Amino acid sequence: MGNHACANRGDCAISRGLYQSLQQLFPSAHFSWISRFPVSSAYLSGQPYQQDRLTGLYQQPKAGLSGRLKAFLKARYLSRYLAFHVEHPALALWLRLPLPELMHQEIAFVRQFDLVIQVGGSNFVDLYGASQFDYALCTLLAKRPLYLLGHSVGPFNNATFRHIAAVVFARAEALMLREPISADLLAQATIPMKQLLMGADTAWLVEPSVWPVPANWQLPAGGRRIALTIRTLYPFDKKLNCSQAQFEQAMLKLMEQLIDAGYQLLLLSTCTGIDGYKNDDRMLALKLKQQLSRPEAAQVEMRELNDIELGWLFSQCQLTIGTRLHSAIISMNFGTPAFAINYEHKSAGIFTQMQLPQQALSLQQLCNGEAAQQIFAALDDLPALKVRSDAAVQQEKQRAATAIRLACGTASANSVDSADLVNSAETVQ
Repeated sequence: MGNHACANRGDCAISRGLYQSLQQLFPSAHFSWISRFPVSSAYLSGQPYQQDRLTGLYQQPKAGLSGRLKAFLKARYLSRYLAFHVEHPALALWLRLPLPELMHQEIAFVRQFDLVIQVGGSNFVDLYGASQFDYALCTLLAKRPLYLLGHSVGPFNNATFRHIAAVVFARAEALMLREPISADLLAQATIPMKQLLMGADTAWLVEPSVWPVPANWQLPAGGRRIALTIRTLYPFDKKLNCSQAQFEQAMLKLMEQLIDAGYQLLLLSTCTGIDGYKNDDRMLALKLKQQLSRPEAAQVEMRELNDIELGWLFSQCQLTIGTRLHSAIISMNFGTPAFAINYEHKSAGIFTQMQLPQQALSLQQLCNGEAAQQIFAALDDLPALKVRSDAAVQQEKQRAATAIRLACGTASANSVDSADLVNSAETVQ
């Protein structure tokens, strides 16, 4: 199994939950994990990882005019070129169209496994580009069954992105979605699929009871504590009616209101710069803390914590307010209700599926003060909120487990119980 960057702890939780589920379904199977950052992913997840070869394809030197031209052509045309090989294999062979050596190496690597699982959540988003499909296309070229489990997909506004999505989704053995808005986007784009399943985020399948909070992780008792996660909006700021500066000012105002109400703030980060990862939410958290009128009321967690350790801290808070979706998911899975601030459709879709739509707040609601009103109303009725949250989490766990069993029914029928499986997850939160 694998994912592309456990420096995003949402990726870590997604893969951990799926792995636990698959171990129960295929107890004799051998799993291989793949990541862009294998060292940090192994450290944070506790599983050995192999290097994703395809990362190097887009990281080759771009010096000089020739290098920049090659980089431009790869970024613009390589995924289309791979898709052509998948769609028209006989014609590509007749035309003697070569594949890059790294692609040959990846295809040869994949062929040693019985199937490939590409883990969710938001890989296939048009803002991320068509290269998100490269691994899936190599799997199809290797003629190995491809399973896409726990995804949010779309929108499909870009014609090239939409076409390659159709090539991949029509040939994948199963596409398991984690929320219904993605299903609507697929229908609107008229993208064909071999098998579409409605499931849930596989991070719900992490079982907190396996990891009780150690004594040395206990926070001081008696305090009223709220956890927050804060992020840079890029690249979603391109289509949001809220700039990064407006978002930060709105968050600051909310933080000041919470402090004035007597709450201590614990600023946690599900994305950090470990192993060269490009996002480090701790820096933005520090920036906002410094601007508070009472910065001593906010604590920024600076340690490199994995998803379980974050869960231990979330579980000791009264509420979580997350602009990283998986901070809300991890928090709720570890027993603390959460609000998610939306910057794309995935959060709204997941909370709608959980029948908790009021806990998915838009950036517009954050900026106009409506979010603060809903949050304070929830704080006045925390016991009822926790009952609803806990019940919804149990339903998501069941939904995810059932969909995985259905998705893997074909594999089970083909006696994959003793098979080798490789899992590549592309998740950018």
